[in-house]
Amino acid sequence: MPTDNQIMDKILITHFCPDNVFTDDYECFLTSRAELLLKKAKELSQIS
Repeated sequence: MPTDNQIMDKILITHFCPDNVFTDDYECFLTSRAELLLKKAKELSQIS
């Protein structure tokens, strides 16, 4: 894993990983990531 926090943050953002990725709450992670992926899908398909 990168030791530089800025690099790590960029990696997590570009892979649609929510802030709670390291909280050991898998259900919360799945929900948060699904929301991020849906938001991006709507953005790309130009749906509001």
